[in-house]
Amino acid sequence: MTLSKRVLLAATSAAAIAVAGLAQAADLPSMKEAPPPPPAPLFSWTGFYVGGQAGYAFGTDRSYDLLAANGVGLGPPTSALPGSFSSSGPLGGGEIGANYQTGNIVLGVEADIDWSRIRGSYIDDPSSAPSGQSTVTATADWFGTVRARLGLTQDRWLAFATGGFAYGGTRVGISNYTGTASPYLTDHQTLVGWTAGGGVEYALTNNWTVKAEYLFVDLGGKTFTFSDPANTCGCALPPSFVVAESKGAAEFSVLRLGVNYKF
Repeated sequence: MTLSKRVLLAATSAAAIAVAGLAQAADLPSMKEAPPPPPAPLFSWTGFYVGGQAGYAFGTDRSYDLLAANGVGLGPPTSALPGSFSSSGPLGGGEIGANYQTGNIVLGVEADIDWSRIRGSYIDDPSSAPSGQSTVTATADWFGTVRARLGLTQDRWLAFATGGFAYGGTRVGISNYTGTASPYLTDHQTLVGWTAGGGVEYALTNNWTVKAEYLFVDLGGKTFTFSDPANTCGCALPPSFVVAESKGAAEFSVLRLGVNYKF
C-alpha cells in the first residue's frame, strides 16, 4: 500500500469516527437547565365590584324626654329626664363600589345598605311602682353609608381606612305612659350623620375577595313625637308626647364580614 493510500485511509477513518461521535453526542440529553417560568402577574385591585356583608352592632344610646308621670306634663329641655342604655343586634345587606390602584395605593368609593335589628330600651321612671313605669325603646331598622376608601396593598392583601356619609331609619316607642291602659306609641324618623372605620381585604381569586371591617356610625339626634288621638289618658290637654332628643339606636359600632365579586 502506497503512502498516499495509507494517508487517505487514515483520514477517512478519522472522519467516520468524528461523525459517529457527533451523532452519539446528539443523542445525549442536554445538560443545560430550562429557563424558569415567567413570574405570575401581580393582582390588581382596579375595577368595579358588588357584594354582601353580615355582622353585629353594639353601642350606648341616649334619650332625653319631656314626659311627666301622667303623660301630659311637657316642660323645657332643662327638665328632661335623661336615659342612657345599651343597644345591640344583627345586621346584613349589600354593597357596590369601585377601586383604582396606582402603585401600592388603592383609592376607592363604596356604598352599602344594611337591614338591622339594633335595639335598646330603658325605664323612664324606675322609682315609680311597676304599674306606673314607662319604657322607651329605640330600634335602628336599617342604615346605609356612602364612603371613600384609602388603602395600602401588598399583592392580594389590602388594608384600608374609610369614612363618609351615613343615614338610616330609626324607630322610637314609648309604652305605659299613663299606666296599664296606655297604648304603645311609636314614631319613625330618617336620620343623617357620619361614619368612619377601617379593615382588611384579601383576594381569593382574580374575581372573589373577602373582607373584615369595623365602622363607627353616628346618625345624630332628632325629635320624635308621640300622639294618642283616642285620648286614652283622658287628659285635659291634647295628648301629645314628645321625646325632645333621641339618639336611640342611632350611635353604634359595627363589626361585619363581607364577600365581593370584582369585574
